[in-house]
Amino acid sequence: MRVRVATAVLAVVAVVTVPAGAVAAGPGGGRVCGFIHARVPYSTRSGGPVWRVYSRGDVSCRDAASVLGAVMHLHAKNHSNGSEANSYFTDGHWTCPYGQMGSQTCLLGSTRHPRAEAFALRCSENKCPADRVPDL
Repeated sequence: MRVRVATAVLAVVAVVTVPAGAVAAGPGGGRVCGFIHARVPYSTRSGGPVWRVYSRGDVSCRDAASVLGAVMHLHAKNHSNGSEANSYFTDGHWTCPYGQMGSQTCLLGSTRHPRAEAFALRCSENKCPADRVPDL
């Protein structure tokens, strides 16, 4: 009986500790995708440092790289709201807050309950693991 109660308590704790904005990911917690090149600050010009692309949820690596490329090459719509904390890009159904110190994230669907997440890490500033999706 004690084992059942302990298991139930652990299950409840695990559910409660998942962040509200977490994206449900399949086995392995997401996918390690390829690379894109983008300048900082973002620019329409090609080239620039290497960024590793990752995805979680219901999104292909191709679509993840596409939306991140649109943001980082300034092809997505910019919504500048006075401060970086309140500003973001949109590209189709994707919402992408302004990048933070070598990373860029985009969420598909509701920002509170996204269906998918695409993100990139600038490898010159961050470890860009090829064997796993890092926690952000």
